[in-house]
Amino acid sequence: MAYFAELDSDNNILNVLIVSDEDVIANGGHQSEQASTWVKNTFGKTNPSNNWIEGSNDSSFRGHMPSVGGSYLASENVIRLPKYFPSWVWNTAAVDWQSPLGAKPAENIWPTDTAYVFWSEHQGTWVAHVEIQKEDITVNDQGVVTAVTTPEIYQLRNWDNLAGAFDSTGTEVTKQYDL
Repeated sequence: MAYFAELDSDNNILNVLIVSDEDVIANGGHQSEQASTWVKNTFGKTNPSNNWIEGSNDSSFRGHMPSVGGSYLASENVIRLPKYFPSWVWNTAAVDWQSPLGAKPAENIWPTDTAYVFWSEHQGTWVAHVEIQKEDITVNDQGVVTAVTTPEIYQLRNWDNLAGAFDSTGTEVTKQYDL
């Protein structure tokens, strides 16, 4: 299967179509201008001024699989996913969006018991979700939480870019349930 993206005049992806390999091969082959023209002429009659390009579903060419809301960066011949956060910038070498602080910190420098790390646009930093106390809950047959013997307690620890580490302590949070 081949994935073709419909582009507006600013190279924003408006639509994505899946086309059979047989049709693509019969009309110029994968990644060919002829196949893109065939897709445009066959499926683009509603907006004939829009162009079409082929992308891959496994990132083997043009960076990413086309998705509505993404864009095509012609100067680099790559498909960009929609921007993850307003503060992030395009990294040509990584062929992806990157936080203003760089890549997510590697797992080997996460604090012990970190469940996950996420980007906080509000704080402009990476935040580690560190489990301090695991929850002990009772669930009935319908999957409803009926009791919390021990609530989950976790800390949110901010990344310190200068130190190259997460803060040693963070904001402590107790998970709440409405039973």
